[in-house]
Amino acid sequence: TAFGPVDPEGAPLPGPRDVALTNSRVMCSGEEGACMLFAGVVGALIRGNYFESAGSLTGVHIQGDLFSGTDGSRVEGNVIVATAPSIAPIFGGIRVRDGSGLTIADNQILGPWQQSIAVSALAQSLFERNRARGAVHYGLSFAFNVFVSTIPAEIRSNTVRNNHVSDAGSGGILARNACFNTFLGNNLRDFAPGMGMVFWQNTGANRYVG
Repeated sequence: TAFGPVDPEGAPLPGPRDVALTNSRVMCSGEEGACMLFAGVVGALIRGNYFESAGSLTGVHIQGDLFSGTDGSRVEGNVIVATAPSIAPIFGGIRVRDGSGLTIADNQILGPWQQSIAVSALAQSLFERNRARGAVHYGLSFAFNVFVSTIPAEIRSNTVRNNHVSDAGSGGILARNACFNTFLGNNLRDFAPGMGMVFWQNTGANRYVG
């Protein structure tokens, strides 16, 4: 767990930068918690790790804090496995929020996470060449932040390309409170309800190709 600093007087302090977790093996218990939590860390790097969860609250979890976002963070080349369903419906194998310019690429997210990848409050970020299989709900969920639900379209101008999503319980990709995003060349297949891509009624100006 990495958290941004807190000033005793309550004044904003810059969060830690460039924290890295690489080439590690992390086993997560079935207790309520995260396999990994970075809060208010700018420019984090999570690369080449193996995470295995027996039913945790969330998996690889990156979010802002009161003073700092998650800008420029990278989650690349990890294997993230759930052997039992995760607990929180809005979280998932990878949970990212509160930033811009993030890269989520070349990860394998396997097993019954509630969402394989769960996104909110994110802009101008890249999701590519991820393989997601077996989510309880969606392989990739772009959904509103329940704590900041007044924002009409908080997931904006992201690119989702060349991902492979299969065997999710509700569908491949969900776009909700999401505008001006591009979905390009994704392979979406084998969903019980038969829905590869779902655009919620409060989305707009998204581009879907292939």
